[in-house]
Amino acid sequence: MRKFTMAGITVLLILLFSGCELSRPFYTTKIHGLFIGLDYQNSDVNDLHGTIPDATEMAGAFHRITELYQIPFDGYLALQEGSEVSPEHPLYPSANNIFSLIEHIGNEMDNNDLFIFYYAGHGDISDDQDATTGILATARDGESSRYTTVTVTALREALAALPGNKVVILDSCHSGAYVAEYPLDQVVEQTLYDPSQFYLTSTHIDETAKETSVGTHFHGKFSSELLTYLEWDHEGTTQASVYYDSLIEKGTYDVVGEISDLSDLDEIITLRDLEDATDPQFGQEALRTSGPRDIILLNRR
Repeated sequence: MRKFTMAGITVLLILLFSGCELSRPFYTTKIHGLFIGLDYQNSDVNDLHGTIPDATEMAGAFHRITELYQIPFDGYLALQEGSEVSPEHPLYPSANNIFSLIEHIGNEMDNNDLFIFYYAGHGDISDDQDATTGILATARDGESSRYTTVTVTALREALAALPGNKVVILDSCHSGAYVAEYPLDQVVEQTLYDPSQFYLTSTHIDETAKETSVGTHFHGKFSSELLTYLEWDHEGTTQASVYYDSLIEKGTYDVVGEISDLSDLDEIITLRDLEDATDPQFGQEALRTSGPRDIILLNRR
């Protein structure tokens, strides 16, 4: 689970040739994003302070940066905030609803689209440390005070059904359990690796994630550093247009923060750049993906 300390993409894909040379940039038609944040105040696990700002500001940052980079974007904001339990709401992030949202977004995607799955919340693993048993602690969905869960295998299978390419960003403890080993052999049996799925996680499988204070509120340390890299200014305000109250029509909400200047942001950003943007402090290192890391680009048009 996350621990607390007082410290402080549109993404485009290109193909990696066997000779390690990159082909011409591949321009995605559209970016789809699902941003999930839970504070657990309605469950029997420890409350988190930074996860709601993490998800809302990450959604706002991607809304703004895709706008500035002139790439179409559909964002979905799924929050569990406070004591209310609302499993009937399609954007309440119980496990069942998350899988339904993934399917819904997949129905809106084409082969040239990209899906960003972002999660800020608790994570855990089974006692045997098996990489297939990593779990995300998603929202409770009924009378029980127990949270629901999304496993490594279930998430990978749900994403595999989507067209296009998928980038998964997880800010949770033990999130490295979601990173499948890259198959180096020509013949690989029973691997979880999927070349259309790219993972960026805040921790190794045996590490805990951290929260940090940022101005007047909190963030996950990993998410805070990603936002900083994306030129997110916590002092401003952004009106983000995303699906957060309905799957039928977007709504607009005010997000604390803005991106006003792209002068320091690279025109092309790879997954490796995002990985390198986080500083391994408090024992938290950033192994967060496997296989080629230079094939995912944020490309300014």
